[in-house]
Amino acid sequence: MNNLLRKFGKTITVKRTPAGLQLAFSGPFVAGNVITLEVNGIAIAPVAFATESATTLAALAQAIAAMPGVEAAEVIGGVIIVQNTRSVAITGVVVTGGASQPTASVTGGFVDGIWVPAEPITFTTTAVVQPKSLLWQMQDQILAAEGVRTKAFIKFLTSVPLLTAGEGQGRVADIITWRGVDYQVQQTTPWDQGPVAHYEAFAAKVEQESQ
Repeated sequence: MNNLLRKFGKTITVKRTPAGLQLAFSGPFVAGNVITLEVNGIAIAPVAFATESATTLAALAQAIAAMPGVEAAEVIGGVIIVQNTRSVAITGVVVTGGASQPTASVTGGFVDGIWVPAEPITFTTTAVVQPKSLLWQMQDQILAAEGVRTKAFIKFLTSVPLLTAGEGQGRVADIITWRGVDYQVQQTTPWDQGPVAHYEAFAAKVEQESQ
C-alpha cells in the first residue's frame, strides 16, 4: 500500500471532531520544558522535553494513556485526544522550565450533564482517490438511508482509518476535503493483507445549503 500511496496518492484534508477530551497547547515545547498534570486527581510522572516538540507531545500522550481510567490517548493533528471521557478529567496542566512555556487548554466532555464536544482538528494525509465514475454501481449498496442513495460518492484508500459517526460517545463523521469539495465519511473497511494493508473509506458529497 505504501508504494501505491507514493505513486498514486494525493493529499487530502480531514476535519475531525474528537469524541474525547482534547488537550492542546498554545505553542511548541522547547528545550528545558517539563510538563505536569493530573488525571482524575492523580499526578503523572513529569514529562521532560526530549529531542523535539513532537516527540515530547507523544511522550506526554503515552504517560496519560498509562493512567487508570484512560482508554487511549493519542496525538492527532498536533493535539492529544483522550478517550473514555465519562470517567476522565485532566486538570492542573503546568509547563515549567525552558525559554518559553506554552499554555494548555482542555476541551470536550460533559458540562452540567450535557455533552460539549472538543474543538475540531484538521490534518492532512495521503489517499488513493477512486473516481466516482467507477462507483455508480456500488452507491445503492453502501447505505439504505433515504436521501443518501442519490449523493455522489468517492472511495478513499488510506493507511490511516477515517471515522464514521456513532463510533463512541460524541463522535461525528470525518469530513474530507478533496479538490475543494467536502465529503462525509459514511463507511470505513479495514483490509489486512500484509504489505498492502489499508483502509477503504466511502464518503458522500456534502451538499451545500441554499441561501
